[in-house]
Amino acid sequence: MKQKFRTIASVVALITMTVFAASCAKEELSEKAQNHISGVKRTISASASLPQTADKAHLDEYDNVIWDLGDAININGNNITISSIGSTGRVAVFDKSTAYAIPSGDNDIYWAVYPATLAESASGGIIPDNFTTSSLEFTLPATQIYDISANVISGNTYMAAFASVPAGQADVSFAMKNLGSVMHLRLTADAGASNKHITQIVFSSTGKLSGKFTTNTTFTTVTPDITATTTLTVQLKNGSNNYIDISSPKDIYVVLPAIEAQKITMRVYNEEECWIEKTANSMTLERSKIYHNVISDAAFDKKPLPLGPFSINSSGGKVYFSPGNLQWSATGGGTTPTTHAVAGGGTDEGTWRFAEHQWDIVGHASKGTVYANGVKCNNALVSQNYTGWLDLFCWGTSGWNSGAVDCHPYSCSSVLANHYPGGDYNNSLVGSYVNADWGVYNAIYNTNTWLTDAPGKWRTLTKDEWVYLVSQRTDYLTLRARASVNGIEGLILLPDNWTLPAGLSLTTGVGTSVINEYTTEQWAIMEAAGAAFLPTAGTRNGQTNVYDPGERGRYWSTTSYDSKMAYYLYFYPGVVDPQAYYSRAFWDAWSVRLVRDAN
Repeated sequence: MKQKFRTIASVVALITMTVFAASCAKEELSEKAQNHISGVKRTISASASLPQTADKAHLDEYDNVIWDLGDAININGNNITISSIGSTGRVAVFDKSTAYAIPSGDNDIYWAVYPATLAESASGGIIPDNFTTSSLEFTLPATQIYDISANVISGNTYMAAFASVPAGQADVSFAMKNLGSVMHLRLTADAGASNKHITQIVFSSTGKLSGKFTTNTTFTTVTPDITATTTLTVQLKNGSNNYIDISSPKDIYVVLPAIEAQKITMRVYNEEECWIEKTANSMTLERSKIYHNVISDAAFDKKPLPLGPFSINSSGGKVYFSPGNLQWSATGGGTTPTTHAVAGGGTDEGTWRFAEHQWDIVGHASKGTVYANGVKCNNALVSQNYTGWLDLFCWGTSGWNSGAVDCHPYSCSSVLANHYPGGDYNNSLVGSYVNADWGVYNAIYNTNTWLTDAPGKWRTLTKDEWVYLVSQRTDYLTLRARASVNGIEGLILLPDNWTLPAGLSLTTGVGTSVINEYTTEQWAIMEAAGAAFLPTAGTRNGQTNVYDPGERGRYWSTTSYDSKMAYYLYFYPGVVDPQAYYSRAFWDAWSVRLVRDAN
């Protein structure tokens, strides 16, 4: 087709022929031969018209699409090139050529496929298995390449046509039909984005997006094979550049199969591997229709979460761990108070962030009192002198006015009633009191990924989720281990379906005396494979005292135990208890490790 409408199908994978083991070659080859069709040799003059009516799936300023002299179609396994194009550009006549027809009674059956690489090649008059008298099997690749320098519009990338003519008829006409729909994305970067070069778009869905599909002769159904997959990656180019600059709006067209009422997520990555995302929760894609989506002011402020996924219940729920323990400072490490967003809108004072490394712990309470500088809670304003970072928190101290007196991030109290969210000891940090959860209420800055997530993106695990993750999920005994990373001891939790990276060793289990020791370089490899590390950050007692850092780990859950206590994950050498419980008072502040739901 003309450059403006050139296809993105140069990477379409040919359907792979099955290779059989020698031990059963005779039997299976015999069966295979029965599935092959010996075509009848014909000399035909073929013509093909492009869709210009309701069957087309493209839009442009002229509302048409035209053939190009470089185009070819595949007819029952034979590639045939264009010899001439009609005045409108919509009808092409192909070279008079040999073709192999599928005999069916008194008729010859032909399938035409565009681009030609979408079909296998005939050999010795044997028509490939993807052509039958009643259906066409085609493969949509798991990776497409979109070159914007040659593909301003690509709405008719994959097409096919069916023809049944009297046996021996020389003239065969094909009315091309689209095999899928088209997703049109108009992308524009935010003016402040650090990198505006996009390299790929990853589509994921509850429906099938790539692999083998089958259509009937009328193209009314397009059915995925059971092996088809739910993801599709589109690699982006602009001539020799392996990216597209979206400083100004750019239009990208992607071919997708027809699916009904499915969740579809479009994630766009830039050169720094940061991403932005748009999700349609119940989207139907009909064949030969175009669907428009706009992603403007893309800031690329998110990055794929590598720590996980981890199963947290028997219903298939999974989470990713945050890249480090939660930390807070009244001044953001500076000398004057900072502000952060809170759930429901507005701002509060102080800065929340994830530790730069998984092994990072504060380990002490600095040299002064652990008070805040200008933090609001219950309409009170406290002004003291601590300007460092905290990573140990008393239960439910997100800063939200929950009805508890001590909701400041730095707060601890020996008065039990001060830690009743909503003023009632039965309340956990969920439901109406979910804002008492640190990750739900606060925006959190990620020093590793240049990301500040809005409130509600992260949360703390419940007691039952800690229990399932640590002691009930499949193979849990081999998915936890003792470790020392950069000299800090702690607990390794491995994601589902874990594979140990080459060149590293790991002794799993927590009852063993073996402590797996990793340098920062070695741990970076483990981390890239999804491993989470919970350091033994110790306990802050009251406002100034921190004890047993590097020896014991205690991580809060959101679940209240009874009128006095709350559940937490507790570990020390040889022991892991995911449902320990302890008083919410007694001035004790422990670690918080947030998670993000993966589904």
